[in-house]
Amino acid sequence: YSGKGAVTGMLKTGKKGLYVFDRDGHHFQVQPACVLDFYIHESKQRMGLGKKLYEHMLDKEQTEPVRMAIDRPSDKFLGFLNKHYGLNNPIRQMNNFVVYDGFFPEQKDGSGDNNNAVAMGKGTQPANGLQTNFTSPYGRYGAPRPPCSMGQIIHNQSSLAVPTQELGGPRIYSQ
Repeated sequence: YSGKGAVTGMLKTGKKGLYVFDRDGHHFQVQPACVLDFYIHESKQRMGLGKKLYEHMLDKEQTEPVRMAIDRPSDKFLGFLNKHYGLNNPIRQMNNFVVYDGFFPEQKDGSGDNNNAVAMGKGTQPANGLQTNFTSPYGRYGAPRPPCSMGQIIHNQSSLAVPTQELGGPRIYSQ
């Protein structure tokens, strides 16, 4: 490296407006911190640099791994999260993000504190104005129908359902 240094890894984070579903099919509109990209050069993997970089990011973001949404994680990254943070059985979303059970407020602490999300479950009035009532609980081929549809999200006329914008720019951490 001739004393000039070299980048051995990078981690890109940012806030994104997302629609996510928990394992029970309840819909959430969230704007969490997200891992957008994470890479450690092949020659530097399995040396603890990835864990050190990830821990640095968690400290700077003031969050914990289960509270982050991950954009298009590789199998290696999912293995990393399982090994170092005990995160297994990911909840894959249709938007290519992955979250884990502890991501959702009700499941994390049971206090019902919804500072980060709007639940779309039975008996709740959604703050984002999306419909939760539907005529049939079953969709095509008898499969359970989710509590919302993309058409409701796209065509919602409620003044509360304003498209979310990213908060600030992405942050990149490098090693």
